[in-house]
Parts: sequence; structure tokens; C-alpha cells
Amino acid sequence: MPRLNIVYSPEFEVDRVRYTIGKLAWFREHSYNISMPATWDEKRNYSDEQIAAMVYAEYDPHICEEQTDYLTEHWRGIATECTILPQKLLDTVLNEYTVHLTRYGVGGSYSAPNMIITNIKFRHDKGLVENILHEMTHLAIEQMIEKNQISHWYNTITN
Repeated sequence: MPRLNIVYSPEFEVDRVRYTIGKLAWFREHSYNISMPATWDEKRNYSDEQIAAMVYAEYDPHICEEQTDYLTEHWRGIATECTILPQKLLDTVLNEYTVHLTRYGVGGSYSAPNMIITNIKFRHDKGLVENILHEMTHLAIEQMIEKNQISHWYNTITN
């Protein structure tokens, strides 16, 4: 099972809110659930300073610390229990992943080669482990997806 380098910071949270605002139309079009600061209003435009103020007002590192402790204690056991990936995919699993814990944006996302972003507001404890495995699977098949130009919502049953 790969090692997890778990990171979180208010600066990353600010970046995550900005990123989510930039992709908001796409997320809405594809029916994603989105978590934003409590005082955020979708109809308003915010400056970077205003976004930062909203995030810092809510930021509580203890929430991320609790989930980091849970992952540190349970990662290997739950990940092994949940892993039913075909051997071909397991061969592409990396030795280490950087996992960004966030309270904003969608449930999870990834960036090659080894970055995973997971929303602890939507998933926590065992669900957080499952989400990390889900994003690892995306990273494992990303090259095949790009090579075959498969769209995001491709459905093998109807296509």
C-alpha cells in the first residue's frame, strides 16, 4: 500500500475556493455537489482578499488534524480491505501520494502524477479512505483515458 503525505493549509483552501469558482459552471453542468465557505454567495464576484477572509474566518486545523490521525491509524487496514483493483491497475499505483485535505470544492479530485485532493466535509473516516482510493484509481487510468480520448461522462452501456 502506498504512503500518504497528508497536507493542509489555509492557503491551499483559498486556492481551492478560487479553483472551484473558476470551474463552477462545469461543476454545475455535471451535477457535482460543491462545498464553499458559509458566507459565499454564488451571485457575487469576490476579490482574492475577500475569498481569503472567508476561508480564514472558517479555518480550523483541528478538523484536518483529526482526519490525518484517522488516516495515519487506519490507512493500511481499510485500504487493503477496500482494494479490489485489477492487477494491471495495481501495477500503476505509485509508492507515495500527496493528499490535500480540504473543506471546499467537490468531493475529490486529482492531478498527475500523484496529487489527490479530498473534501473532508463530504467524506471522513472510512469514507475518506475510500475517496483516496477512488482518486488513486483515476490517476492509475489517466493515461489510458487520455490515449483513448474518453470523455468525462462516457457510458459504456449507451455508447
